[in-house]
Order: sequence, then C-alpha cells, then structure tokens
Amino acid sequence: MAPDINASGRTDPGLIRSENQDCIFVDQDMGLYVVLDGMGGHQGGATASRIARDVIVDIVSRGLQHTEAAKLMTEACQTASARVHQEGARNRELHGMGTTVVAVLMTSARTAIVAHVGDSRAYLMRDQRLRRITNDHSIVAELVAAGRLTPDQAEDHPHASVLSRNLGGLPSAEVDVQAIELATGDRLLLCSDGLNGFASHSAMEQIVGGSASASSTTLDLVELAKRGGGGDNVSAIIIEIGEQKQRKRSAMPDSGARAWWQRRRLFADVCQRMGLGDSPLAGGLAPGEAIDLLCNSFCEAVFHDLEKTTGVHVWTYADSLVKTWFAREGSFAPIQELFDILRAASLAVVRDVSTQDENFGVCLEIALLRALIVGEMVIGGELGASIRQANEQFVAAERTSELPDNTFANIATVPFAALSAPMPAAPEVNRCLRQGMQDAEERLAPARNPRHAEILRAVHNSAGEFSGDGDMTMTAKSLYGNRLLSEQELVPILEALDACRAAHLMAIDWQDIAPTARATAYRSAALAHQSLSHAFALVTVDAGKPTTDMLREMNQTTSQMRETLARNEQLLTQLESTHDTAEETLL
Repeated sequence: MAPDINASGRTDPGLIRSENQDCIFVDQDMGLYVVLDGMGGHQGGATASRIARDVIVDIVSRGLQHTEAAKLMTEACQTASARVHQEGARNRELHGMGTTVVAVLMTSARTAIVAHVGDSRAYLMRDQRLRRITNDHSIVAELVAAGRLTPDQAEDHPHASVLSRNLGGLPSAEVDVQAIELATGDRLLLCSDGLNGFASHSAMEQIVGGSASASSTTLDLVELAKRGGGGDNVSAIIIEIGEQKQRKRSAMPDSGARAWWQRRRLFADVCQRMGLGDSPLAGGLAPGEAIDLLCNSFCEAVFHDLEKTTGVHVWTYADSLVKTWFAREGSFAPIQELFDILRAASLAVVRDVSTQDENFGVCLEIALLRALIVGEMVIGGELGASIRQANEQFVAAERTSELPDNTFANIATVPFAALSAPMPAAPEVNRCLRQGMQDAEERLAPARNPRHAEILRAVHNSAGEFSGDGDMTMTAKSLYGNRLLSEQELVPILEALDACRAAHLMAIDWQDIAPTARATAYRSAALAHQSLSHAFALVTVDAGKPTTDMLREMNQTTSQMRETLARNEQLLTQLESTHDTAEETLL
C-alpha cells in the first residue's frame, strides 16, 4: 500500500486563536488519516479532540485484521464519543466539550472508507475539479437540505457554525460512513472548518490541483486560510493516490521559475510600452511606482508559484488588487485592461524562451496562462459577490421604500447609502440623468434599433421626478403593438429592454458628479426601468388574454370529452363482459 500512497498533514492555530484545539493523525502504514476540531472552552476543545484521536487510533489499530472497515470506523467514532462524553461528565471544567471528526481508512490502494461527524470535511480532487464528498452536520446545512434556506443564505446565517452532531455531546454519535473508489492521480483533502471557512472553494481547488507535493499542498492551504483572515485553527491532510504527474514535470518548477525571473526586465518593458504605468489602478502614482505595484508584484508572485507549482501567490495578488479597487468604487474596465497587458507581456517572455527551447517554451506558456486564469477567477468571483451583494441590498432597500427616509441610514446599500445625507439639488441630478441617457444612446447606436431611443426617453422622463415610478403603460403598449405577438417577436423587445437598462445604469454609474446625486439618479432610473418592464409584462398578459381564455375553454371541453370517453369505455367493458357471460350460458 505504502508505495502507491503519499500523504502529509499540517495543523496551525491560525492568526487569532492562542491555542490550537484542532488535532490530526497521519499514518501511511496503518492507512489511517484523521482531522478533529475540538470545541468547549479553553481546555475542553483541545482535550476532546485529543481524547477522540487516541481512541480512534487505538480501536482501528486493534481491529484492522478482523473487523470490516466500515464497521470498524463506526465503532471507533462512537467509542470516541462515549469516552469524550464520559470525561466531560466527570470533570466539571470540561463539561460540554466535544469535537468534530473526519477520517479516512485506506483498505487498499484504491478504496477509502470515509467517516465523519460534524462540519470537518472531506474533498476529492479528480480531473482538476475539487468536489466535497461529505455533508456538514450543522443546523444550517439541514435547513438547506430541507429547502428552507438557499446555499447563499446559509453562508451568512448567524447559526452557520452550530452543529447538529459531534463526538462527545452525547454518549453515542450517529456516524456517516461511505466507501470511495479512487483512481490514479486522485487527491483526498481532509480539513477542519478553519480552512473552508476562510478560503474560497476556487482557491482551494487551485492549490490542491496545482501544488507539487502533498507536503507543499498542506503548507499552501494553511497559508491560504491565514491570508483569508486566519480566524480559526486550521488543519489539512492531503492523501495522494498512485503516481503523481508532478514527478514527470519535476524539472519545471526550478528551471521555469529561473527562466521567468531572468526575463523580468523584458516583462516590465512590455508592460510599460503598453501603458501600464498610466493605469487608474495605480491610484495616481508615478509611472515607475505604478510599474512596481502592478507589474513587478505580479512578476514576483508568478515566480514563487512557478517555484512551488502552486497558485496561492497570484491568487493573493489578484485578490488584494481587486478588493482594493472595488472598495474605491472602481469599474471593471481597468482590471480587464491590466490582465490584457499582463497576458501580452507573459507571452512575450514565452516567445523569447521558445527561441532557445520550443518545448520548454510551451511548458512555460501553459504555466503562465494557468497563473493568469487563477487571477481572472479571483476577479470573476469578486464581481459575482459584488453583484449578489448589490442585488440583496437593492431588494432590502426596496422593501422599505415606503418608510420615512431616515430608515435608510442603517442599510448599507449601493444606490441608497447616501440618502441619509441632504437631498441633492434637482439640476445636478437632472444633469446626471440627461448625460446618462446621451451616453447610453451612444453606446447603443451601432445596433440601430429604434426601440432603444423610445425606451431611454420614456425612462428619462419618468426618472426626472426622482421617484422613477411613473405610469409606463402607454410606452409598453407602443413597444408591444396592436396585435398578439409570437415568442420570436417578443424576444427582440425584451432584449432591447435589457440592453437599455444595462447601458443606461452603467452610463449613470460612471458620471463624474457628487456621489449623492449619482446615487439618486441611479435609483430613480433603476425604478423607471423596473416600472417599464413590469408594464410591458402586464400588456403582454392582457394581449394574450383572449387566446388564454379560448385555450382555457378548449381545455375544459377536452376534459369533459375525456371523462365521457372514460365512462363509455367502462360501459363498453361491462357490455362485453355481459355478452361473454351470456354466450357461455348458451353453450
């Protein structure tokens, strides 16, 4: 078994906690790997996790030869729960202590028995995709499973960390056990919630899929959790199955990193020629300082990731850059332009390397493109989070729109955050709305769609009163026409409504005026677009009402005919039966 499996574990107190209440166990000869996360006060958590670890190791070691693996893991966890509970009842200072557990017992080089209780997790990395294979035993997870919460709501739920099961809370514990069939190249990740609670799934996937060895993977995972805040103890175990691809590219990290670093001057020159020094992302710094901030920092991050075959440094570079820029209410365009320049400069380095060794140049190109993809994933994730947050804030503000204005003071929303300040002067808001409409018309002009101008004018007129809720029925009827439209005819109108809304709101959002005026203009235009869409939906329904009524009548008639047919078929069956009986009597 040992030659086919390579494993490594690491545990760390994190950046906030003074004591590490996590506990791990790694034994390749036994084939047992365990992560435990203790709870129950200063002493209780650490005591619970260590008692449970010792019990599980003892029972598994004694039962390996004569007990079926799944039963053995269940027995080990249940006995550990009883022992922790017993110790907590005996010692008042430890009363109420408990621990989570996730454990793997390798019964062969290709079969893993996974047992878990609580919210410590097991993941399977296969074909560069990281998939969770355990379900958290928490109150919130059960609400999600029952359909009473969405996954997004669960992430920010105040009781997200409240467990529904643990070892030690009761004398016995319900243990989830499953068998996982593994393939060559698979990686299993066991971790406490100090990792997945402070690192995104995408970041974990990049590191588990890209690090050169099990040891470097656990090191990078712990570092990732710390860079994400490090608010809890963090533990991780990596189990590699079979020969890993890293052996075949073992020469790449050192030589690739060296080749990249030797050409950092070329990389910087290309970035400078393409205007990176003037990027708004540099925040008014001199061109040389901007190059150092945006270009050299990326170059160094790539060097360290090539050196370790990981993605944590580029991930950190992009995460810090994007969060800082969006916190300053920056737009997406400069971020996109930055990564276009970084990509072009990276390919310039690849071309230079390829003149000496074409095959090596291809390998380096793949590694660099992977680094850029890591950065772009960070951007996509942050954009998605920002959009979800803005949408939630907008909905929250809309729900309270009929209340006095001072209720908005405690609502952190994108369009309404400034409403606690004095209302801006009407001319300034009108100027923002007018310029926004003109900019939107320019953006949409290449499409040459006459509906765009009609939609923008109607929205502008409604938004000019700052309420944005004027009657849009006449505009909606004008867009719809005077006959029933087919689905193919409706789609272009809906696309026009959507295109106008996107272009208009973006144009207003980019106006260089006081934030209070821009927020008011943005809100009123958004409400006007919403009102127009709602009116169009009502007009569409009204236009189809005669057809709908006719279809309803036809459905009722069809139902009646089906009932009549069913009765007739039943009567026919009875008549045939009577006829057969009569014939038998005659015979």
